[in-house]
Amino acid sequence: MEKTIKKYSTFALFIAVGNQALSSLANFFFALFLLRVLSPAQYGMYNISFAVMLAYGSLIQGFFLIQMIVLMPEKSTSERPEFATQILGLLGAVSFGVVVLTFATDLLVGELWGFRWLILSTGFTTAAFALKEFFVRYAFSCQVPRVAFTMQVVLVASLATLVFVFDSSWSIVDAVLVYGGAHVLAVMAGQTMLRLPLTSLSARAMRIALAEVTPGGGWAAVSSVVYSIRGNAHTLIVAAILGTADVARINAARLLVTPATMLIPAISNIALPRLSRSAAQKGRAGVVALARKISVVILVAAIFYGIALAAALPIVSERILSENYQGTELLSLLWWVFAIVLAVRSTLEWSNQALKNFSGIAWTNMIGAVAVLISAVVLTILFGPGGAIAGATIGEGVIVGGLFLLLKKAR
Repeated sequence: MEKTIKKYSTFALFIAVGNQALSSLANFFFALFLLRVLSPAQYGMYNISFAVMLAYGSLIQGFFLIQMIVLMPEKSTSERPEFATQILGLLGAVSFGVVVLTFATDLLVGELWGFRWLILSTGFTTAAFALKEFFVRYAFSCQVPRVAFTMQVVLVASLATLVFVFDSSWSIVDAVLVYGGAHVLAVMAGQTMLRLPLTSLSARAMRIALAEVTPGGGWAAVSSVVYSIRGNAHTLIVAAILGTADVARINAARLLVTPATMLIPAISNIALPRLSRSAAQKGRAGVVALARKISVVILVAAIFYGIALAAALPIVSERILSENYQGTELLSLLWWVFAIVLAVRSTLEWSNQALKNFSGIAWTNMIGAVAVLISAVVLTILFGPGGAIAGATIGEGVIVGGLFLLLKKAR
């Protein structure tokens, strides 16, 4: 049995890394494509739209998806598909509300702000992104990672096809809609393969599922909102203080670190379900032992990537980034330091989630958000774009300390 578990874990990790590699590479090359077809100001606006999508996705992950994962081990095999279907129904209802809200907002202020149809297209893509994340998380929880990988293949193929077929001068709205359309096709593929019993959807069952996820989900949602504010603080602060062109510069520099950071969400898809099972079976001791192994894998990969990046940075920067973004090498190295701290924080957060320490995580994130906002504003004023990245890193460091203490006190 132990050999079977190890064999599955190795296979699942391989698929998870491949899945995330496809996702990150698709985002990476799509971003590079947009760097060349959009002006720096337009690309900066696209990054802001993308940040909104990630913020909503983070909220959904906290309230619904993480709760689904940590509650799955407590349910019988026969109950899991129906439980997941009710979560999907709740997620679909919320996402539909988001689309309606963004449509109304676009009609009211889109023309006034000069962003006609951008708000609505962002709402559509945000909903599609959240639904795709549901199917990916559910697939890994059910130990069928090949489904998640196939979904990613569909997404990448759809995105590439839409990019080549879409023959016109690109706008921000075009970019957002193409990205959202690819996610819709991936969602359709996920349901086709997993075949969740949609006929079991009912208002009563959805209310029961909502009651189950709310206790931890409320605190996790707070953490997600705070995380989104903290995670995107550099974008908003740089846009307000320096302008959208500098937003484009720091995000272009971050692209060079993307191959390393893609390992974190890949491992998350495998780690959180396993940590949750360890928590149910062995308690805190089992979670801590597994978390140490996970930390080593992530840190070793991040450090080796950083060394390789530093050695090849001048050549890589010149060949990958357009001439508008030359001279961002220092920003890329700062993002690498941020990625190392993020790796440590992620493992500690997954461990506390598995132990259902959601209120403690929320308070820790709030303290970290305050640290990010203060340090990022001050350092951006003093040092420019690099100061914003340094401020984000300081905030992550504060959270690492808080999560470590929280895990140490957990029972």
